Amino acid sequence: MKESMKYFWVIIMVILLQTWGVHAQLTNYVIKEIRVRGNAYAEASLIKDQSGLYEGQRLGSEDAGRAIRNLYKMGLFGDVKVFIDTEAAGGVIIDIAVIEYPRLGVVKFQGNRAFKDKKLKRELGLITDQLIKPQEKKRAENKVLKLYKEGGYLLAKVEVEVESPDEEGRLPLTFKI
Repeated sequence: MKESMKYFWVIIMVILLQTWGVHAQLTNYVIKEIRVRGNAYAEASLIKDQSGLYEGQRLGSEDAGRAIRNLYKMGLFGDVKVFIDTEAAGGVIIDIAVIEYPRLGVVKFQGNRAFKDKKLKRELGLITDQLIKPQEKKRAENKVLKLYKEGGYLLAKVEVEVESPDEEGRLPLTFKI
């Protein structure tokens, strides 16, 4: 029993020393450059500023995670990744890769016989070029369904179909009723 406890503590110490070693290695690097890719609408300077990282900063072990959280809080991105290239001379290059939420294109209705399209569009409150998050599509679908149920069409079903982006990269939505 004493022998197994001894090995247990040795393993714990090795893990702690390795973790501390990684922390110590990262804090020895200075950020030489920050690059941004994947952005179409958001300015690279805005992304850099909101990340909380800046050139000349000593890189800490939690800085990349904090940068990702800061960028997600902006509400513009569906995915954010931070890559650290340690091959740069005298420091590191930070590469921030983002995937922006798509922008709304044309809104169409198929199978709509109970209401005018104009009324449905007004009720949805969707505006061309606004960000379309997954929850926004679901909210709009539920709103159309609620209008139909309130209008006495209790068996109505609504489905949102996302089409391929148009020339400007906007995402057309078709509500199938």
